[in-house]
Amino acid sequence: MKKAIIFDMDGTLLNTKPRYDLMTQIIFDEYAALGVPKELMMKGGKTFDLEEGGKWVIENISREEYDAIGVRTNPQMLALEMDGLRDAEEFPGVKELLIELREKGYKTGVLTRGGRAYADKALALFDMTQYLDGVIARDDFDESEAKPNPIAMERLGELLGVRPEEILYMGDHKMDFVCARDAGSGFIAVTSGTHMEEDWHRIDPDIVVYRTVADLRDSI
Repeated sequence: MKKAIIFDMDGTLLNTKPRYDLMTQIIFDEYAALGVPKELMMKGGKTFDLEEGGKWVIENISREEYDAIGVRTNPQMLALEMDGLRDAEEFPGVKELLIELREKGYKTGVLTRGGRAYADKALALFDMTQYLDGVIARDDFDESEAKPNPIAMERLGELLGVRPEEILYMGDHKMDFVCARDAGSGFIAVTSGTHMEEDWHRIDPDIVVYRTVADLRDSI
């Protein structure tokens, strides 16, 4: 039985416009300067593979250097995230869903790869903070322990007083699915952000896919 419904933020609760292309390039340049093979960091010659690049740094240099990259780049990431709030919008039905979940006794929360200052500002801007029981952001702990590391889900579960298997997580990115899967939590994908339905079914044909999180109201 699920006792908590947890959400990703960007592309899931909020239609934000962070410059992921610039954020990706910052990390790419950091990894390249450390000697990470560029062919390892590219998929099809175009798409940067953050996960593989990070693994290379940890295995060939050190976990400490990997964590240091997060510390060095965090101010730039936060600036780009904050800039993306200028044109942000709340997805229709989100607030009503959060209110309904709380009324039905579910714990609610956000697990985001965004920085803490950004997450706090974004959620406050759309008056969502009052409907959430907890938030875990990228820089609350070491970079290596941020989503998709399942320890991030476990920590949010501890904050809410539930076990990972009692959590249903909703997100728009493969990273969200990996985090939920590895933590033993349930997962529902949405097509309001990064991936469309066909993308999700290439990742895993059994993934349940909704158009937006508001569609959950028909299932609770």
